Amino acid sequence: MHKNEQLQKMQQLTLPEPEKKFTFEFTEHELQLLPWVWFIASRGTETCRMIYPAMETIGQNIPVQSTDKPTNRHTIREVHKFLKRLTASFQYDYKSNWWELKHLNNYNPKSNNYQVI
Repeated sequence: MHKNEQLQKMQQLTLPEPEKKFTFEFTEHELQLLPWVWFIASRGTETCRMIYPAMETIGQNIPVQSTDKPTNRHTIREVHKFLKRLTASFQYDYKSNWWELKHLNNYNPKSNNYQVI
């Protein structure tokens, strides 16, 4: 019985800590800015992916930080999931700042094709 209690204690100690959660309040305008920032980052990453081969061909070296690295794509995909959840109750409206939701909603995280340019 003593060994069983020790084993249970050890198993309890090895469980991962639950991820911390935070609560924030945003104005609608502040919330509208987040998809815009995501779009700008996505567009910049895709632009670098498009021009890098041409620049390399003519001998111009773009710094590694500005080229499309897997970490950039991963971050854009993770932020996309977060923003989809955060903006789920809002509708695309081309007459307001919510028109950027069109790009957010049409983004396919599994695609490696250019999507937002």
